[in-house]
Amino acid sequence: AAAAPAPDCGAVLGLPADAALPAGAATADRRALSEAAACWYEVGRYDRAREALRAADGGAEPVHQALYVILLAVGGEHGPAADALARARERWPRDRALLRADLVRRVAAGDAGAWAELDAALADRPDDPQLRLAAAEMTALAPDAASARARAVVGREEGLAARLNSAALRLDAGDAPACLELLRAAAAQGQGLVPYETLRHRCAVMAADLEAAGEALLALGPAQAAAQLPAGAIIEHARLLGLAGQGRSGARLIELARSATADEAVARDSLQLRLLREAGDLDGALAVARRGLASPQSRANLARALVAAGRPADAKALVEPACAEMKGAEGRECLAWARSL
Repeated sequence: AAAAPAPDCGAVLGLPADAALPAGAATADRRALSEAAACWYEVGRYDRAREALRAADGGAEPVHQALYVILLAVGGEHGPAADALARARERWPRDRALLRADLVRRVAAGDAGAWAELDAALADRPDDPQLRLAAAEMTALAPDAASARARAVVGREEGLAARLNSAALRLDAGDAPACLELLRAAAAQGQGLVPYETLRHRCAVMAADLEAAGEALLALGPAQAAAQLPAGAIIEHARLLGLAGQGRSGARLIELARSATADEAVARDSLQLRLLREAGDLDGALAVARRGLASPQSRANLARALVAAGRPADAKALVEPACAEMKGAEGRECLAWARSL
């Protein structure tokens, strides 16, 4: 299948893919945050969707509030999910989206009674879109517990979007291998499409499946990978390559982590520096160190490697600023070594 562009969910906020979201609704329009969250949810970026809705106090409409409840519950925040649902129901006591949220929340918390309530609701309203969506989401969370009626609903609606949604739910619940298996079953529909490959890469990295992660990366290509993949997923992929003895490949891959947060930028440059140093590319590692983002410890380790390679002048110029950033005994020991050069 030909690759289709993924939606730029951050565009409604003027944000790149992984930029920090506004701290609260006072600094951005709640509807824009809600729309971005709904978009991120559709493409499987549950972490970003939850972050946006938290900033928007749950969202502008009942459907956004329902998403917020579900995302909190799937993320293990069961108390906050129940509180958010109660607040939303005070404003919209009869909204069907909030019934869906309650059912999914209960399944996420291990409440087997939610299935009987879903079955009864479907018997009365078999074509209700919120109930049918609840059946898909509940089945994704607890496939072995799903009722026959819920399975029948899911079986009729198991298109690519539903499969991606189910796989993303498994990933958000911490079951990356199950996410990957669901995506493998949807390969005929999704292979080569940006939302599919983006989610496949994230699941594969979390499952430490380098073969699947590499296939997804190849399908996306460098430009789409840099634009669509979370920086954290790229950094973790590079780390796994280093552990597998493919440090040079990891050091090249990590260049794609361009939309990193401040903490991710430190992790990215520190890892790239280490991979290059361990591969013997001291000049490449030194170029990374001179950007000034890598941790002081990683720069000090590179300085020791430079001394061992007969380059004390480069080591001294690099290590003194690094030592100054360290604290306590570690910093004092580092400075003493630097002054001995």
